[in-house]
Amino acid sequence: MWKPLINELVQTKRENIMPKKPISSAVEREGVNFTRSIVEAANCIFQEIERRNDFGNDAIIELVEGEDVRGICLAAQIKSGTSYCTETECIIPSTKGHFDYWHKHTLPVIGIVYDPTERCAYWAFITGILKQDPQRVTKGPFTIRFAKSEINRFDLEGFQLFFLPQFLKKTIRLPRDRSIRFINSESTTMQHIGLQSLFYGYRNEPETWELLISILKNKVQADIHRYLVYLLSLIPAAGVKVVVASVEYLCGVKKFDFRRWFRVKVDRLHGVPVSDVFRPAVRVL
Repeated sequence: MWKPLINELVQTKRENIMPKKPISSAVEREGVNFTRSIVEAANCIFQEIERRNDFGNDAIIELVEGEDVRGICLAAQIKSGTSYCTETECIIPSTKGHFDYWHKHTLPVIGIVYDPTERCAYWAFITGILKQDPQRVTKGPFTIRFAKSEINRFDLEGFQLFFLPQFLKKTIRLPRDRSIRFINSESTTMQHIGLQSLFYGYRNEPETWELLISILKNKVQADIHRYLVYLLSLIPAAGVKVVVASVEYLCGVKKFDFRRWFRVKVDRLHGVPVSDVFRPAVRVL
């Protein structure tokens, strides 16, 4: 007797309730739309994956160099919201299944975290992280944490300066002042980028070689970046000795005091400007 009446009341209540759209869905869309805007602003291709086909990646990014579609695609996992980031780092919580899926994926996989407070995103190379530490695929932790920095900032400048060159296998080119700032950074990755940028962008300037030698002389031996040793090995004549010594040093066969060795070399110039001595290197390179 009462059942039909109760059902009618419940149905009436349901009909009077307005549909709900979770705020989290808006934040999620904000992250996807931001990523799309950066990719397309750089004239690259962004293909969103439908929810029903989302098994760990939210989009496919196809890279374009200038106007040339290179056939290079990346799979992207996109997270959005303040729960995925702090002021200094980003977090991509995951599962063992997702780690295994990303590890076996035929495309390189990147993780992008959108910070709505900054209205900016940061990225990490998930494939590289898992290849560097394969045990994480089975043993965890199944959370990817990475620091926010200017080299993994996913905005238009960061995408064009750092992101594209890495996956197009091109040299990162920075202004001279920024290259020098990177070289003096505490991050070995930024040091490498700075050294590479300085060499490929300014190797025909004698001041570049003076700077590289100055950096070597003033650094503690343990802090010398091996790429710096490689660049100095390109100096004619002196380069041969640097190659031998650097191999011994980096392989731990011998302890070689680079600072002392170069001081001796520079002291023997008897007042001749360093740029004049290394000018042949500039011509050769």
